[in-house]
Amino acid sequence: MINISICDDCEEDALRIKRIIEKQYQNTVKIDIFLKGKYLLESKKYFDIVFLDIELTDENGIDIGNRLKEKFYQTIIIYVTSYSSYYSDAFSVHAYQYILKPFEEYEIKKVLDEAIGQVTKMQSQNTICLDVNNEIVVLVLRDIIYFEFVERKVKVVTKNGDKYLRISLKTIYERVKEYNFGMPHKAFLVNFYYVKGIKNNEIVLENQKNIPIAQKRAAKFRKEFFDFLHKVYYVL
Repeated sequence: MINISICDDCEEDALRIKRIIEKQYQNTVKIDIFLKGKYLLESKKYFDIVFLDIELTDENGIDIGNRLKEKFYQTIIIYVTSYSSYYSDAFSVHAYQYILKPFEEYEIKKVLDEAIGQVTKMQSQNTICLDVNNEIVVLVLRDIIYFEFVERKVKVVTKNGDKYLRISLKTIYERVKEYNFGMPHKAFLVNFYYVKGIKNNEIVLENQKNIPIAQKRAAKFRKEFFDFLHKVYYVL
């Protein structure tokens, strides 16, 4: 089941989006509607996809999107607005797509097909199993921020705490490199989903950790990261 939320202070628009979604994906999605951004943020439920109006009454949808990404970084945000001037602001917070009101049914369907395809792909890549000293370790990839080689062990930094594995970083890299992880330095593996930006020769992660980029790896890492951005985050 894919969880979708619609946050729009215009109930008519929210219900129209809901009807379009249910018409196409009635048995595979669960939809919640919020008429205020604060109610969306107060919800403890994880939403795979969020349709978010930018101009909410007394609220800014871009700010709501930023705060939502801090809680659930892999949530796909689709901004819906009457103003094209917000295009660059929406892109800056990794908007998946940007739809202008008044919208047509086919626009919602097209965006939804692509977003659900991305969610399905992420769900299928959610875990890997590693054989560590004859013990099977299951890693939830979507929760891993980065790996670090420390004192002959690999430190796995996740949203829920850290763990240590006696295994080589190279072995892990071979398993996760096709799941949106990159190796900017011989001692680090990072999850592209948690990269907030690249400044000079450092990566800034969502948890405020800075990770160095080795000079000889810089070109390859930057290309892989920008290929990831092009593949996953784009706007209309």
